[in-house]
Amino acid sequence: MRYNKIFIVCCAFVLFPLFANATTVESQLPKENVAMSNTDYQQRFAKTPAPPYYAVMFTIQTSGKETDALAKADARMMELASSTPGYLGAEGLEDEKGFIILMSYWKDLDAIRAFRNNEEHKIIQQLGKETWFQKHTIRIAQVIREYGDEMPSQTQH
Repeated sequence: MRYNKIFIVCCAFVLFPLFANATTVESQLPKENVAMSNTDYQQRFAKTPAPPYYAVMFTIQTSGKETDALAKADARMMELASSTPGYLGAEGLEDEKGFIILMSYWKDLDAIRAFRNNEEHKIIQQLGKETWFQKHTIRIAQVIREYGDEMPSQTQH
């Protein structure tokens, strides 16, 4: 248990400076209503069930060759993911230098496998490797516990 607390504190010190100036998808939208409601804030969190479930961490350093095609590909990937049975949601951040962390949540490994094996996903993935990504990693982990203020699953474990 002590290891988990130390790990979380270390992650906070490492990640906070990286994302102190980070942008979210919401920050890219027009600023018609600057005040953020409680509902808007809650929508940034993926609504996940009580654990266990799986998280896919997709970390990218973009190449600087981003185009409208990348934005369209990203939107299409989210459509494909959200239409895959077992997809639970996603959260992500991007800094001003093109460093991106996207977390997607899945019911089980079969759901992740189904998305990974989608033919359109494979094509977009290859384009990313060849054109948009300078470097990327994918990590898959089982979420065994979640806790915090008003967790999306509405339960604390």
